[in-house]
Amino acid sequence: MLTQLCQKMPQSLAERGSKIAPAVLTCLGDQDAGVTVWEASYHLLGVLQDPWTLVNPWKAVYPGIWTTLKTAAGGKPEPLFPLLMPFLEKLGIDAMQDKEKFINQWFSYLNEGLALLKAKKSPSCGVVTKTIIECIFYLFNKCDLPQTVKSNLINDHLITIVTEESLGRNIASCLLDYLMFWNRSAGGNTEIAQCNQYFWSSLHYICTQKQTVGPVLQLYTCLPKDTEIIEIKKIATDVWKQQLQSLKDGNNICESLLILNSILESFGHQDKLLGSQQDLITVYNDSVLKIAGNLEAEDSVTRFTWALAASVQIDSGLKLLQSFTEVFRPLAVGKLLQRAVESRKSPELLEKCLTNQGVQTVLVTLVEKIIEQLESGQSLNQENWTTVSQILKYELSLPHEFQHKLINLIAQSLHNHSTKPKLVDILCELTALMAKSRQSIVATAENGKSLVKSIFNLDTDNFEDIHVKSVDRCWETITVIYPDFIEILATELQQLLSKEITMTNLERLVVKSEKLVKIAAKKSEEILCSTLEIIFAQVDYNLSQVVWYHVLFHQRLFYPSCSERLEEALFQQSRPEPENLILANRSLVLLTILQSVHEIKLDGDDERTIPEEERIHLKENFINSDVMENLLDCTAAVVYMNNLVQDTNSSPDIRNLEARLSRSATVLFSRLSKKTLDIIEQRIFEKCNDNDVMYSLGLSWLLGVTYRYSDWDLRLNRFIKPEEEDFTKQYNILITLLRLSSRFNLGTGSLSSYVSLATGQLMSIGGLKTDEGTCLLWFISSSLELVRSGSRLHVSGVADLSGEVKVLLEMVRDWKEESEADLLYSSDVSLSPWPIVNRVCSVINLLNLTVTKFQEHISSEMWDLIMCSLVQWVASCEESRDSLCSRPGCLMFGIAVSKLVTTVSKALRRRGAHPALSQGPLAEKVAEGNQEVGTDVFVIPNKLRDEWEDFFAEGIFTVLVPLYIKVSTGKEELYSCSLLCSSLGEAIIHTPLPLLLQCDLPPLYMVQDVDAAELPDNLTFLLNNFGPKLSCSYRSFQVAAAHILAAITKEIAGQIDATSDTEECEIPRRLLEIMTQGEMVLSSLLSEFSICDSVPEMPSGTVAFSQSLGYLLCWRVVLCLLDNSSDIVRPRFSQFLDNHDHISTLLGNIFKLLPTNSSRLQDIFVAGDLEIERSAVSCELEELAASCWTQVCRHLPAFARQWWSRLDKESQNVVEKLTCNYVTPALWSKEVEIISSSEKSENLTIKVRESVKEVVATYSIDEGSMELVVTLPSNYPLGGVTVDSTRRVGVETGQWRKWMLQLTTFLTHQNGSIYEGLNLWKNNVDKRFEGVEECYICFYILHGSNHQLPKLGCRTCKKKFHSACLYKWFSTSNNSSCPLCRNLF
Repeated sequence: MLTQLCQKMPQSLAERGSKIAPAVLTCLGDQDAGVTVWEASYHLLGVLQDPWTLVNPWKAVYPGIWTTLKTAAGGKPEPLFPLLMPFLEKLGIDAMQDKEKFINQWFSYLNEGLALLKAKKSPSCGVVTKTIIECIFYLFNKCDLPQTVKSNLINDHLITIVTEESLGRNIASCLLDYLMFWNRSAGGNTEIAQCNQYFWSSLHYICTQKQTVGPVLQLYTCLPKDTEIIEIKKIATDVWKQQLQSLKDGNNICESLLILNSILESFGHQDKLLGSQQDLITVYNDSVLKIAGNLEAEDSVTRFTWALAASVQIDSGLKLLQSFTEVFRPLAVGKLLQRAVESRKSPELLEKCLTNQGVQTVLVTLVEKIIEQLESGQSLNQENWTTVSQILKYELSLPHEFQHKLINLIAQSLHNHSTKPKLVDILCELTALMAKSRQSIVATAENGKSLVKSIFNLDTDNFEDIHVKSVDRCWETITVIYPDFIEILATELQQLLSKEITMTNLERLVVKSEKLVKIAAKKSEEILCSTLEIIFAQVDYNLSQVVWYHVLFHQRLFYPSCSERLEEALFQQSRPEPENLILANRSLVLLTILQSVHEIKLDGDDERTIPEEERIHLKENFINSDVMENLLDCTAAVVYMNNLVQDTNSSPDIRNLEARLSRSATVLFSRLSKKTLDIIEQRIFEKCNDNDVMYSLGLSWLLGVTYRYSDWDLRLNRFIKPEEEDFTKQYNILITLLRLSSRFNLGTGSLSSYVSLATGQLMSIGGLKTDEGTCLLWFISSSLELVRSGSRLHVSGVADLSGEVKVLLEMVRDWKEESEADLLYSSDVSLSPWPIVNRVCSVINLLNLTVTKFQEHISSEMWDLIMCSLVQWVASCEESRDSLCSRPGCLMFGIAVSKLVTTVSKALRRRGAHPALSQGPLAEKVAEGNQEVGTDVFVIPNKLRDEWEDFFAEGIFTVLVPLYIKVSTGKEELYSCSLLCSSLGEAIIHTPLPLLLQCDLPPLYMVQDVDAAELPDNLTFLLNNFGPKLSCSYRSFQVAAAHILAAITKEIAGQIDATSDTEECEIPRRLLEIMTQGEMVLSSLLSEFSICDSVPEMPSGTVAFSQSLGYLLCWRVVLCLLDNSSDIVRPRFSQFLDNHDHISTLLGNIFKLLPTNSSRLQDIFVAGDLEIERSAVSCELEELAASCWTQVCRHLPAFARQWWSRLDKESQNVVEKLTCNYVTPALWSKEVEIISSSEKSENLTIKVRESVKEVVATYSIDEGSMELVVTLPSNYPLGGVTVDSTRRVGVETGQWRKWMLQLTTFLTHQNGSIYEGLNLWKNNVDKRFEGVEECYICFYILHGSNHQLPKLGCRTCKKKFHSACLYKWFSTSNNSSCPLCRNLF
């Protein structure tokens, strides 16, 4: 405001100066006011005529100024200090009074402030220095200032600033502006001329006396172009002569060399300034070369040598450098070269210098030392490395001979020490730097090409990512510079992809290929295609025969003959080798490359229709290239790997490769355009003629991907049409396409045409007598398998094909009558040729299909043929037992027979008879409910079922069960054995319990069972043969064993002595071993998780998955044992499990395995039966965990409730929510089912109120009755039931309350169903009315666990007690006195 007044109302302010001046000028030291008060003071001094008569400056004003100056305005001089020189001008010389004193204090305080900032290393130092310079030169221009004062300013302040070590470009430029002004004004202004002369003479004196040229050089380097100050050159010349003489005399050599070097670097060689070149070289030769042994001066010599050599003519410089190289040690030569690169002067001189043999030898020696140090494990010598790398980074034209030496040195070290990552990093960087040099021979010389290929092929398996990136960066850099390497490295990739490689190496190859092809793609489309053609040149694949086991032996596709390779592989039980994965490896690399080139990301999208804008159309040159054949092979590779991992013992590497390949192939093919896919699909179809199986499956897979990711019509009729006469010659591809159509419910309107045409052809050739007839029968059976009864989307329903089915059955019967010897009845199948076995298996599969879908067309005679043949074929399996897993025909025959046994068993079993761990009657009700209205259900006559049970089942199952043990024991890890036993296991789980107990199993006793409860031999052998299979790595063995063991639990429970007084009963040792083993595995896997945590899925195919699956299956068997035990035996098993913490451990593991996602919970709690031939999947553990929790809540509700009550609040909420939603409704449904199907009691009537979850029990005796209502809580069994009385007649109140308490206790603390608890309570009440006294410890008549009466009486008081209650009384009270009378019992 005051500033504005000074500008607009100066007269008014002048009139009030006496008041304003003291108020403003005395505040210059107020740092809070800052720049504002200085600006106001500046303007005020311009307004007031004589301000110093209004205020005393030395007392009132200057002290504030000194404070501001010496503190550098509080350490923030930027806003205020630019005002000091103008303020000084306004102040005027007269106001200073004692001028010399004022000026001394002014600059003294300014320097004090500057020192303060320097101590803090503040960036504001330049502001203060510039202010000092401005103030000095302002005072120089004042004529009324004594010359002595000006001289003092030069000596004390200006020279001090100039001679600072780091003047700074800004300060030097500011100072030069004033100095050049002096030079221009010196001729016309005597005082300025005196100051100018005095300044330069003082600076000359200081530089020559102190032997320094730094101040002059700082000013010289900041001079504008085409501008010079003679005094600067004069000082430099005098110092140069002075130091040159000192060098000749040998005095202060290091300092002299540094000063000479700095002058040379700044001025270059100027004859007028520094003397002639020859004189300098003479001085150098006479004086500098003599100090070669002085290591202290070595750095100074190298700097001066290069500065001198770069300043003279090139020939003279080369001679000078030659002399230096001959005299000084190699390390000094290296330093010289490093200095040459750092100075970035005279590159031509440096290039010519490198042609010198001595220099090359020095550089090679430095590289050798670097390599030797790293080879021996020492750290890198940074000085040597900096020298070498700086020279190479300068991108000079390196001599060829020198390059050859370095390349050979690098190649040798790389060959001998390729496992040392730090050394490899340096070698790669050296190679890349050499490649960047002009006229590099890396791309032209053979050793250079060989070196790059060695780097490209380097094994970096054990390298960290940073070192791997260093290797890749090297060959990538070279390839970008020299495109010829694209073809060279592509050839290397082709050779590597044609060999056996590990998964780690494959990962590296994928990365290398991707990077190389990206470089090629940036060049041109033609280079890209040629690169791909080189990498994926056609090779012969050695495919594993294991791949086709499942397809062949399940007759998924038809094999008219069995190759010798497959027979040999099966006989030798060959496993997949790395050479069998070459096709998959190449396919994965190609798919990854194409995804990278077209920028397709492996995102996590679910199946969705890909829009057109996201699709890719492959270029014409790519489609017509040889690479297209490899892209077609990718589909075959996918199905190849899909079949390979059917063997669950496949290595993790193989499973990982399959997963990655399938994912990559799906992503790429799903993004291709319709036109591109049409071309690919048609070309794959054309290849199906050459290789039916692999490409047929590949085409089916590709069409499936197209269907799932688009809304296009697949147009399957473009491949094969029914009207074509030779359609059956392409039976495999046709069946594959029909299955695809059925899978996606596309409609198979032509299916009936195919079946009719094939049946007609079969009839025309005379039935099943020829190999062609076998093929036609297989084709017809495979087609009929796709028929869906009652489906409107399928034109060909069951009724439409009834005639064909009957004709086929007639053909089978006729063939049996004509050629019964060819049916392989009771014979060794290994002695029969493949065509015969193939024909019989096709017939068996037809019968299997007929029993499954066309029972109404099977006559009684045909049923007899099926069952009689089945007995004979089972006998043939027994005859061929030694070859079942090693001969193709035997294996296929065994699988076919086992499937037929399964199908017939399901069809002819009684209602309610089912595998032990299946849903049983519930599944049957669901199946009936799913039967469509209006469709006829064929009912098999009971007579046929009786015949099966009485005559045929025994001859089948008593053979198959022992055969299963013989075939599988010791061979569980073989894929062929797994295939057979999967089907065989599915058959034997239908064995009725009496027949299971009759089976003649191999005697097997375990030493660890010496002190175990004794069981009959048949149960012991079943447990010992099937029990260990629960821990097998193949799921089919585990599930089959669980079914068999669960089936015999009823018999095991019946062997327990119910009359004994024991409180606990050990479960069978085989189950206990599996349980203990599983607890150890899961405890180690899940120890870091709590019930509330989301636990990652356990991948199938791992040891942990198999052990966990066996553990949960074992618990299903144990819970089945509890279910099949009597009310007396069940508590003993339960007590054993609880005493050894097995139950609590199980429940903790269950809730860690269960998912937290509600939609997944819904799925796993409604899981279906435990099917043997189902593939192992991660979610099966969740399904079993859910099943176990449901069964525990049903059979052990009290233990579940106790375990839940001990959990923390958060865990309780998780368990309760899950139980309320999924378990309680199921338990209530089961209670309703139990009560509804229970036998009626004379005096206890039980009814249910389903809508409110209540059980009403009415107890009647004589003329009295009482009614109880048991209500289930919403979180049953976690919450206890409530018991209410609605009516009682004829019962005393005290007695009634006691009974109510008993019932509540039974239902809360005893394990079992509500129905069982009510029955136990009813039995107690019955005994009470019969006059039996209760036990005076538990006050029950019947014991809650073992249901025994009080038997042990006291000799004194005559009262009786339960033996279990007495035992607990004695053990807890630590005495043996009677609980009532206290006398010795």
